[in-house]
Amino acid sequence: MKTTSSTWNSDHFTNADQEFARQVQAGRTAILSWLAGRRRSSGRIAERLRVLEYTDEVIKEVVSTLTEDGYIDDERMARAVLKQYNGRRAEAVRKTAERLSRMGIHQGAIQSVLEEQDDLELAVTLLKTHLDSFHADLNDQGEVPAEKREKMLVKAYRHLASRGFNRATIFQAFARCSLRIDMDC
Repeated sequence: MKTTSSTWNSDHFTNADQEFARQVQAGRTAILSWLAGRRRSSGRIAERLRVLEYTDEVIKEVVSTLTEDGYIDDERMARAVLKQYNGRRAEAVRKTAERLSRMGIHQGAIQSVLEEQDDLELAVTLLKTHLDSFHADLNDQGEVPAEKREKMLVKAYRHLASRGFNRATIFQAFARCSLRIDMDC
């Protein structure tokens, strides 16, 4: 484990500098034992240090050193979450960004990871994977009455809307899947 106290134990530094170094080391030790092998975001770590009543200056330094040492990697954490919310669990970029932000992941990492995502592709993927059997029934128009077909399409529309996709994206996804929905709202 990297220690900063040995660096600061010198006659060249003031007592205030040495005390700051001791606080940083204590903060690192507290966080490393709290992590216990689990990955946490920089925001969650900063929040934990605030609960432990460390100053903002110490918090910033602890987060910085833990990031340098590889204990914190918000971008890797964001990519792992993004991997979980793919396919059947896909959701709109905006909704994923909100989820990552609530997890305490740094905004720079969120933007970096989400710039590769496209709402339309995610909506099409969700429509195809999550609703495969539904889509097959709709293509077999001889067996599905128009009223039931419309109900199933509205249900699919609501499902996509609940995942954070906007109206235009949903209609484009339906068009890509050769489905047509008439909504009066």
